[in-house]
Amino acid sequence: MNGIQVDTWIKLEACQISYTLDGDMAELQFGGRLDGLSVTATQDGLRNLIDTATEALQAIRTESNGKI
Repeated sequence: MNGIQVDTWIKLEACQISYTLDGDMAELQFGGRLDGLSVTATQDGLRNLIDTATEALQAIRTESNGKI
């Protein structure tokens, strides 16, 4: 196993994002408790998420430059 226990698909747009801490883990909540998604991550998982999301954002911005 590669550290992922569930496969799912979501479309993340403008929504509330919050977090709570549980020991050395962070639970990220996308949307509301009853109609959202929770993701629990370690420090290494959060670092990977930040790095990958930053890279994706830069790629989207680069791709959209010069387009109307």
